[in-house]
Amino acid sequence: MFAGFMPPVTMNRPVADKVLEQKRKTFEPVVQRLVKQGVSQKFIDEMLAHSDTKFEESLVKINVSLRPAGNKKGYRSRSSAYDHVYTANSIKSTKDFIIEQKVLLEEASKKYNVPAEVIASILWVETRFGKYTGNNHVPSVYLSVAMASEDKYLEENKKDLRATHKKKSTLQVLYKKLEERSQKKADWAIEQLVALEKMQKTFPSNVLELKGSWAGAFGLSQFLPASYLSWAVDGDKDGKINLYNFADAIHSVANYLKTNGWGETEEEKYNAVFHYNNSSAYVDAVLTLSEEAVK
Repeated sequence: MFAGFMPPVTMNRPVADKVLEQKRKTFEPVVQRLVKQGVSQKFIDEMLAHSDTKFEESLVKINVSLRPAGNKKGYRSRSSAYDHVYTANSIKSTKDFIIEQKVLLEEASKKYNVPAEVIASILWVETRFGKYTGNNHVPSVYLSVAMASEDKYLEENKKDLRATHKKKSTLQVLYKKLEERSQKKADWAIEQLVALEKMQKTFPSNVLELKGSWAGAFGLSQFLPASYLSWAVDGDKDGKINLYNFADAIHSVANYLKTNGWGETEEEKYNAVFHYNNSSAYVDAVLTLSEEAVK
């Protein structure tokens, strides 16, 4: 045996059964909702039994404030969060990628009438062309977020609000926003879990192994499972849709933008990219990088 090598640790059967039983207990409210949505018991059991499946408590932490939502649709704004996009290196990388993937990008651009530089810019902003696709276990993300509307976590989040706000009228407003947002996020997570099971029909590997962002997005293009079902396409015609494959990812991004309104006007371009990520700063980052990439 090589020096320093440690054999993988495996749980004995009684310990494994105990861990699985705890997962079932933890996620029972989610399981009930998934069954009502028609998700198979087999898929649910396999998801809970997976060694990477766990509850991520940080994902049921919901923040609300009295301030209105900051992402006002209709204009581009620059944010320090995307400073890395506005650099000579990012522009050069995008230009190089456009040359390297010229055939695929031109094919997708012609088919969907979306410029190659826009497709390339989204793939750079999302994952640096696949260098950073995320290490979060995607099923665990959605299972955890789906717990956000449970009384236990609502009360914990309300407790945090009480620690920073003393006025009863203010708390009542924040409580209402918290309950609405928690329910919305939980419903969204259930939708993604339902989509995750359906994905298995065209995804090339086990969806329960998926790793992605803290928000559950995966692949070169960082699609959600529901986005995969709606807009992912088989770019290389191999019968599977693999968003870790440049052909499929490039065609899927182009299809996403075209289906969601990409057109000739600035408003149409803005709205399509905003649909991809609901942030005016994101829109500015993508469109600015695409503009610089053709200079």
